[in-house]
Amino acid sequence: MNLNLSQSALIQPNIYLSIYLSIYLSIYLSIYLSLRLPEAPICTLDSFSHLPIMRCKHLPWHLSFFLYHSSPYFCEMFSMSRKLKRLVIVFFLAGICGFSYSFFKLYTFPGMILHAAIPGNQFATPKEVLAEARTTESMLPHCDPNDRIVKSVNCKAILNMNETELIRALNVMKQMKPTSEKELLRQVANCNEFKKKQRYILHSSREEMKFPVAYSILLYKDVVQVEKLLRAIYRPQNWYCLHIDAKAPFQLHYAVIQLVSCFNNVFIASKLEEVVYSSFSRLQADINCMTDLISRNGSWKYFINLPSQVYPLKTNAELVKILKIYNGANDIEGITGKRILPERFQYRHYIYWSRKGETSYIKRTSKRKAPPPHKISIVKGSAYGVFSKSFVQFALFDKRAQDLLKWMEDISSPDEYFWATLNHLKINMQLNTPGGYRALSILHFAAVPKKYYFWSKPFVPKSPERC
Repeated sequence: MNLNLSQSALIQPNIYLSIYLSIYLSIYLSIYLSLRLPEAPICTLDSFSHLPIMRCKHLPWHLSFFLYHSSPYFCEMFSMSRKLKRLVIVFFLAGICGFSYSFFKLYTFPGMILHAAIPGNQFATPKEVLAEARTTESMLPHCDPNDRIVKSVNCKAILNMNETELIRALNVMKQMKPTSEKELLRQVANCNEFKKKQRYILHSSREEMKFPVAYSILLYKDVVQVEKLLRAIYRPQNWYCLHIDAKAPFQLHYAVIQLVSCFNNVFIASKLEEVVYSSFSRLQADINCMTDLISRNGSWKYFINLPSQVYPLKTNAELVKILKIYNGANDIEGITGKRILPERFQYRHYIYWSRKGETSYIKRTSKRKAPPPHKISIVKGSAYGVFSKSFVQFALFDKRAQDLLKWMEDISSPDEYFWATLNHLKINMQLNTPGGYRALSILHFAAVPKKYYFWSKPFVPKSPERC
């Protein structure tokens, strides 16, 4: 039976789930009977409804009702020994574990929980998602086998989240020879050929062109991995700031300089920090890139900070749709209560160097810090987030934000506290940060025209892009 992309993505998980449920119910019925049946056949004549039938004691009546009196040996069929009971119990417990694992694997496999946005509908049903998938199927990016670097995989099956094809694609990737740094430097010597060979996307849809995004990438090693990340997120209208750890080898600095020379919208931060893990220098690196991005070009709408060892799960077209739904709101993690780790910011921390001077680390002292300025309450979060342009300007130029930044110079992991504290307006309402989190109820979002829906089919961008 020929199924289109959306149908197979929706039906296949339901078939698997039905199989798992049937196995689970059969095992459950077995253990139910084993617990209700006697260890020896004890049969008596029953006069239920004046029918001459044999009834097994302790056997449920709806089963013993069908035991005819001329077959007394049926009782022996419905009795079992203690060893058999224990065996069935073991099978029952194994069935529960197997079902739980299968259910977890089914609904956490990458691609089974992906988002799709349906305009004008807040709560989509599976039928509505399927209808939307059918309408967008014709807009799937065209996968020309002759226009791809890897030609031995089924692109459509990968988009359909076919587990077999995904595993095969991973095996193909393992057999591929990775690009060396020397080879990368040889390629970037000719920028036009380099961008053409590596399939850089140099054209964007009208919607993407009107919504540029700014990025910062923090790196300290592996320029080949940095190039792969840049290639995945690169669009001509976006802006990219690369911050290289000042302690990194000269070869890395040279390779990154050669790489960014091929692009007009990619540059190295004007001020480089010697980044020490958990210290203020990690936060300062992002601040430096933010400052450069504001001064170079102010047309971008959102800022996203990334480490170099990540890879995107969404295309730029999908990302633009999501950011438009945000409508100026920030996406910054905020943690309050006992999980904020107060010892990190209640005591002063200093950077210490090893005896040989090769490594550095941050260490807590016994000196307590003064409370944060402007009666600000500290909130913990992540070092990474999605920041609106107004939030970036607030963090760079507002006096209260700058005073808080100065206060965090000697705490541990300030990058996990600075953004979250500024954004959490439920606690720090006096800051009135643009795009901040105000802890509104669900009723405040009733008028939002677009929403996320989690289903088994990934959202397909309407702009023509390669898969």
